[in-house]
Amino acid sequence: MKRLFPLAAGLWLCMIPWAEAQDAAGILSGTTAALDRLQSLTASFSLHTQSAASSVGERSEGVIHLQGEKFTLSVPGMKIWYDGLTQWVYSEQTGEVSVSNPQGEDLLTANPVLLFTSSPGEYIAAYRGEATALGGQAVYVIELRPGKPSNTLRIELQIEKQTSLPLRIRMESKNKLTHTIHLGRIQTDRKRPADFFTFSPADYPEAEVIDLR
Repeated sequence: MKRLFPLAAGLWLCMIPWAEAQDAAGILSGTTAALDRLQSLTASFSLHTQSAASSVGERSEGVIHLQGEKFTLSVPGMKIWYDGLTQWVYSEQTGEVSVSNPQGEDLLTANPVLLFTSSPGEYIAAYRGEATALGGQAVYVIELRPGKPSNTLRIELQIEKQTSLPLRIRMESKNKLTHTIHLGRIQTDRKRPADFFTFSPADYPEAEVIDLR
């Protein structure tokens, strides 16, 4: 019996990383499935950006509409449209609309929720336990680290246990900036027409279009 205990303990310790990876993968798969089941998602959010060089961060609030790979995002002074291929970014300050076909991290910066549609191997996931979100919801905590060279150091996700939907996304980058997004009230299943996710020149007749494609 004395010999069996060290052996059993050793086997358990060897299994811990595997179990954590399985838990993380299962939770993330559940979130992907929950998002796929929705026709659409609309959520208010707050974004806090903090620099390691400053004790004062920047905070803004906005609204995001998601429908499959398409989305729109609005914050004071800026609006983004993405139709699954092309992205339009309108700046109220400059009166310009930048047009591009973003991919990878450029697209993720605009809409971190797209993490849940990332290709396998892009991020290494680890289960970090359970916690309580700002709104009092029970959440799983998942840590992601890039599986290949990236400007992102790590990403921490809080995923609500009851709904499997993301409530908080915290991204740390190599340029010593940390972006923390808290998703607020979530509404689902209001399907939008395709042109809802494209820029309409008629709505911004004085905007200067800058095509970066």
